[in-house]
Amino acid sequence: MWYMYRRLALAIIIVWFKFETAVFQIIISASLSLVVIGYLITVYPMRNRRHNMLAIYNEIFVYVGCLLMVVFTEYTVDPEMRYELGYTFLYWIAFALLTVNFTMLFYDIFSSVFRTTKQKISFRKQRRQRALDKLIEDQNKATKLALKQTTSTLAQVVQYSQQEGGDKLLKAPEG
Repeated sequence: MWYMYRRLALAIIIVWFKFETAVFQIIISASLSLVVIGYLITVYPMRNRRHNMLAIYNEIFVYVGCLLMVVFTEYTVDPEMRYELGYTFLYWIAFALLTVNFTMLFYDIFSSVFRTTKQKISFRKQRRQRALDKLIEDQNKATKLALKQTTSTLAQVVQYSQQEGGDKLLKAPEG
């Protein structure tokens, strides 16, 4: 909401004070920029510290740009000099401002992709581990059941052999 009020104040400055008072417009714009810098430094409105620092960096560029706008007014008599300074200013902004902003953008994108990929890999590992644990548990149940059946069968054989006289089953068959 704060930025909307700032844009509204900037529009009022441009409309209210005509071109004859360009320096006054620049001073008011620079003052608004200083207020926004103070707000960003004291409040830190964004969740991430890096984004707050980027907003402060961008606002400092706006402030310096406002201060350099005086060069583009009638106080610089030579029009060629104005154009040269204007192109230098644009190249400076294009290099410094866009480079940092795009670097931060790509950093945010790649870190988000890396974090998401890491979470998916972790989820898949957990899912595989749960499946493996279930398989081992099922095998343990099957082994216990087979052991129980073998024990039961062995107990029946021992009981049968004891009922039949005991030695018959242990002797080798004749013949």
